[in-house]
Amino acid sequence: MKEAYCSLVRWLIDSDHLAVIISIFALGLSTFLHFRTYSLSKRQGVASVKPFLDVRSTINIEKMEIIVKLGNYGIGPAFLKSFKYKYINESFNTFKEYLLNINNIIKDQLQQEMLINNTSLCEDDINNRLFPTDNTHITYELRLYNNAIGVGEEKTLLKISANEKKAFEKLRNKLSKITIYSEYMDIYENDIEPMNKFL
Repeated sequence: MKEAYCSLVRWLIDSDHLAVIISIFALGLSTFLHFRTYSLSKRQGVASVKPFLDVRSTINIEKMEIIVKLGNYGIGPAFLKSFKYKYINESFNTFKEYLLNINNIIKDQLQQEMLINNTSLCEDDINNRLFPTDNTHITYELRLYNNAIGVGEEKTLLKISANEKKAFEKLRNKLSKITIYSEYMDIYENDIEPMNKFL
């Protein structure tokens, strides 16, 4: 055993063998450090281009108009995968679709509420809970799907107005119950946490 150990030591001390062993070790260490650096730089690169979508509303009381904008306030472009307007459990691709269906949904909810509570509502109470579609006008709506939103870019989603003060107040109240939901990804096609925000 002692003789085998001594021959191994003599073999290692031989300058050619020692140089080969040191070279192999240096190559292994260099390869490990290269992959570690590459992994860290890739992670840092992905984190440095993360978009952040947000919805902001501007209310002009004099014009009785509400403008809703979608902006990218992150540090990388956002690529939209889906975009929806949501009200409770219902979702709509466009605000026009929402307007066409919302009052039927509210009426159904009121009927269920009245059945459960064994109550009734007069027509004025029902009308007060409905969305003011007769006095509401969509002056602009942007269709969003498979769009890119650049860093610092804002897109006007919706301009909506009312032609009388009571309808405008009702409009503001009803819009506050709508959620905008959007799935999007970054430039590396990594999914970002979906935006889910009340208007």
